[in-house]
Amino acid sequence: CWWMMMAFLSALAVKYGALFVVKYYWTPFLVYCFWLLMVTFLHHTDTDTVWYNTKNWNYVKGNLQSIDRVYGVFEYFHHDIGTHVVHHLFPAIPHYKLRRANAALKPYLGKLHKVSHDPILPAFVHSYNVFSENVAIPDDTDVYVFGSPASSKTK
Repeated sequence: CWWMMMAFLSALAVKYGALFVVKYYWTPFLVYCFWLLMVTFLHHTDTDTVWYNTKNWNYVKGNLQSIDRVYGVFEYFHHDIGTHVVHHLFPAIPHYKLRRANAALKPYLGKLHKVSHDPILPAFVHSYNVFSENVAIPDDTDVYVFGSPASSKTK
């Protein structure tokens, strides 16, 4: 329950001080939240990501719009989720088999397999800036290319 956690944090603040709680709870918590938000955002947005309306979307087309990202030393810490395309297409594959499954799937997907080797923070800033300019997709849009409104197809 949230109130139990607040009571616990309040007790820690009384005993050790508010700075202790900020330093050892809130700072790591906010870093974790930012990382989770950034990783999720980057797996689902890129300048060539295509968004479909309900009429044009299907499971495979939609899931092929996710992007594999390279996180370097952080791959280990989030269980190879950088292999995101195979995770979306086959969510039942356990994390410890994602790399092998991804390697097996790549030859079949060819150009449909999206991979980004861009550094994470610059990629996040770039994608966020493009996303913030493209937050409203017109209702009559059949297929929308993220970041390229001129190339979107409407009815």
